[in-house]
Amino acid sequence: MQGSYSHTHDNNAIDETVQRLGNLSESDRAVLGLYYYEELTTSEIAEVLEIEASEVEETLNDIMSRMENTGDSQNSEEENKTSSYTSH
Repeated sequence: MQGSYSHTHDNNAIDETVQRLGNLSESDRAVLGLYYYEELTTSEIAEVLEIEASEVEETLNDIMSRMENTGDSQNSEEENKTSSYTSH
């Protein structure tokens, strides 16, 4: 039954993540969407949203910090990505 537990655990993690994303502001969700789904660089996001690139980087870091602090620890791969937004 270990596979069953794993599947349930995965679904719970997904549900928690979706809930946390839903709690973000519209502007935070816009930054995440442009970064992860549209795969824009921080400079490109800044241009689209008419803000400074440093503000985009700060927003991404802040979101990830809040997401990590409200849920289970993220795996090391996600933590590494968090610290490398400027290289995207």
